[in-house]
Amino acid sequence: MDFILGFPKVNSMDSNLVVVDHFSKYGIFMVAPHACPVEMVIDLIFKNVTKYFDVPQDIVSERDAKFTGRFWTVLFNMIGTELKFSTTNHLQTDGQTKKMNVVLEDYLRHNVSIS
Repeated sequence: MDFILGFPKVNSMDSNLVVVDHFSKYGIFMVAPHACPVEMVIDLIFKNVTKYFDVPQDIVSERDAKFTGRFWTVLFNMIGTELKFSTTNHLQTDGQTKKMNVVLEDYLRHNVSIS
């Protein structure tokens, strides 16, 4: 799970939350504001990820402050999801999300024009 920042702002949305399923490599892209509140991230995950994959058993994320707060810890304990933080050059984090970010950025760069 990762954020891509720096998109042109449209209706206060200027970033993308990217979630990649480890086994199927299926990517889910969700638009979000740059300063996305935790409640909105949770809502995006429950509306867009759980409908395809149920509640995740674990989530691998960078050590972004958005994902390290007490609120996240309590939420994940309540729903039974383990939050795992990535470690550089570790087999568990093979760069799937980063690769998917590059694919999304290339796709948008080639297919979307700013009017």
